[in-house]
Amino acid sequence: FTEVCNMLGGKNQNLSYSSNDVAWSSLDSNILATAATNGVVSVWDLSRFGQKKQLHVYNEHERTAHTVGFDIHDPHILVSGSQDGTIKQFDIRNEKSSYTYYSNSESVRDVKFSPHMQYVISAVSENGTVQLWDLRKGDKSILQFTAHSGPVYTCDWHPTKNWLATGSRDKQIKIWNMDGKASLEHTIHTIAVVGRVKWRPDRT
Repeated sequence: FTEVCNMLGGKNQNLSYSSNDVAWSSLDSNILATAATNGVVSVWDLSRFGQKKQLHVYNEHERTAHTVGFDIHDPHILVSGSQDGTIKQFDIRNEKSSYTYYSNSESVRDVKFSPHMQYVISAVSENGTVQLWDLRKGDKSILQFTAHSGPVYTCDWHPTKNWLATGSRDKQIKIWNMDGKASLEHTIHTIAVVGRVKWRPDRT
């Protein structure tokens, strides 16, 4: 491995907090975002030099930021999920968040954009629930269901089918068919807590 870029040159020198998540923009190979334990969401542009690499420092979450993710349809839209129970939407052309969505849990552990439904994200929480949000309708989630008996730490959309995988502290991975109301397709029992689940990328 060869180091390509060192992020310590950011304009915010207080980078001593650890990162919980890193996400690349799927539409711009130079842009990435990070979620930090102090609640800060940062956006970086690797094509820039020195302190200019750090485009934005969003210090809006009140507690740890667990997850970040870019919209796969719009390269300017970013979402984050936090221990404070909120999901924030950012347009990275602006200095502040565009909208805040309030979950019914004290902690949002993962958020993912659906590749099948534009404007729709999934969010999983420590109270065992999954929520779907339409980013154009921020007053409440468009779907909510209890997925696990313990905290849900991770979720991921299937690249071609409208399936959502979830992983939990209850040592289970569940596959949900999201056509209409969520229906359980498969359950995988594991020997340990599931911290992260990922579908194999589509290679067709």
